[in-house]
Amino acid sequence: MNQPDAESQASKTAAAPRPLRSFVLRAGRMGSGQQRALTALGPQFLLPFDTQAAQPLNLAATFGRQAPCLLEIGF
Repeated sequence: MNQPDAESQASKTAAAPRPLRSFVLRAGRMGSGQQRALTALGPQFLLPFDTQAAQPLNLAATFGRQAPCLLEIGF
């Protein structure tokens, strides 16, 4: 019988994807410093969102120019 050598067995193990460690909803975990920053700086940096209107954001009108858009999600 042919048995796989140690090198080919190691390459199979190394190629296996790592399992996800965590994928949970992390709502409600804003620290006190983050809350203060959101309160103090939010009006300057946040865009208003109307859940009832459900209209796409007009970036050119919001920012006053045409430019590529990059969206980053998270703190």
